[in-house]
Amino acid sequence: MPIEITIPRLDDEYMTELERLNLTISEVLEANGGTMTVPLANSKHKAKPIGEILCRLMVRSRLRRFQNDIYRQFDPILKLLSV
Repeated sequence: MPIEITIPRLDDEYMTELERLNLTISEVLEANGGTMTVPLANSKHKAKPIGEILCRLMVRSRLRRFQNDIYRQFDPILKLLSV
């Protein structure tokens, strides 16, 4: 029986902000705590803002939980592949 990965629905407000700012959840979670910017991969000095909504601690916590819930679903697959 194949293992399925289910991607839950992300809150519309957060999804809109991610799309508007062209950011991934990983980029938001990697942003420096108090600062509202994500370093750009090609430059050490430039940064991309993550906006007021996505920099909130509770929002970042929810995004981290959302991301972890998806990654956790890969555990059975990894166990099968390592056998």
